[in-house]
Amino acid sequence: MGSILIIGSGAREHAIAWRLSKEGKDVFLSPGNGGTSLTWINKVLSKEDIESFCRVVGVDLIVVGPEKPLTEGICDFLRSKGFLVFGPSAEAARLEGSKVFAKSFMKRNNLPTANFVIYEEEESLKRHFNDCKYPVVIKADGLAAGKGVIVAHEKEEAINAVSFLKNNFPEASKYLIVEDCLVGKELSVFVLINDKGYAFLDNARDYKRLNDFDEGPNTGGMGSYSPVDDLIEFQFNKIQNDIIEPTIKALRKENISYQGVLYFGLMLTKEGPSILEFNCRFGDPEAQVLVPRILNFSELLYAVAKNEEIPKPIISNKKALSVVLAAKGYPTKPEIGKKIYIDKKVFEDENTIIFYAGVSRDGNDLFTSSGRVLNVVGMGNTFEEARIKAYDSIKYINFEGMHFRRDIGL
Repeated sequence: MGSILIIGSGAREHAIAWRLSKEGKDVFLSPGNGGTSLTWINKVLSKEDIESFCRVVGVDLIVVGPEKPLTEGICDFLRSKGFLVFGPSAEAARLEGSKVFAKSFMKRNNLPTANFVIYEEEESLKRHFNDCKYPVVIKADGLAAGKGVIVAHEKEEAINAVSFLKNNFPEASKYLIVEDCLVGKELSVFVLINDKGYAFLDNARDYKRLNDFDEGPNTGGMGSYSPVDDLIEFQFNKIQNDIIEPTIKALRKENISYQGVLYFGLMLTKEGPSILEFNCRFGDPEAQVLVPRILNFSELLYAVAKNEEIPKPIISNKKALSVVLAAKGYPTKPEIGKKIYIDKKVFEDENTIIFYAGVSRDGNDLFTSSGRVLNVVGMGNTFEEARIKAYDSIKYINFEGMHFRRDIGL
């Protein structure tokens, strides 16, 4: 087998590269980030450049990390050039790229999800807020960098949420969804799918609010852990029988071919598991605690991309917990250009991993370049061990305005 190109620039892509390298694979990233460039060759490539680069360096598998290129059809383009690609087609990626499409898909296939209405005209939407039962969840139809979902507890909050979405994500917010607010614990479930079948990977739980005790604005994710320790067998069976298998049958019925990972964002309610959203890629920060624990990761990626029978995933029994270190001002106006100081002692423990995200590089120096700067991942035989590893390692890292939650895993 040849080399592997990973498309993306975040900590998720760093985690994928780290795991593949552990399995002896040669890895390239495009574009990568300042942190990943310390270990692997990073290249800024246009869609058209990827073909010539891959042929020159001998890449035979391309793994697409982020949602935007997936929804724009990069997998279709690369498959048309003869490459093996891990990632769904543009048609399949509509499950994430359009919440209107996803919710309609759920409804017509009787998949459990919150009741919802779809609005395009803003005045009709505001009239809806006069009579609806609060709280409600307001969602932008399109991609909004993890900031397109707002919970409103009263009419004024709902109107402000609409203004925020329309002003900040006008294209994504042409259509808005208003749905019932489900109550329970959230869970992320990851399933590999191709035309030959599917394989359940594992689950994770992330923390979306900026501050401790789930306070502050929504973010792309401030931490995560895997596996989730409060999921009982009965709940897992319900998820498999009522959600995973019916979803895959619905894809087949609608002739939607899927080659990649499907991430089910679920709410475990008293009435049973319900689908909050689909994502068509590994989550971020969930990948950082899931992917390092998948011991035959490259074998799985190749099988999915080749449309072969997917082998049984081999998952480590270790627990993993990740803490995101974010820039001051995140998620609205993160301060960038701050020098990152990392004591080399943090790399001495094999059960601690640093995954870089919003990082640029100047020589040997690293600087903050976006809101979520890096992830500190601890691994251990228990969650307490993993948590201690992660939080003890943060003392070796510093940059001006560094912000992180202190309650991940509690």
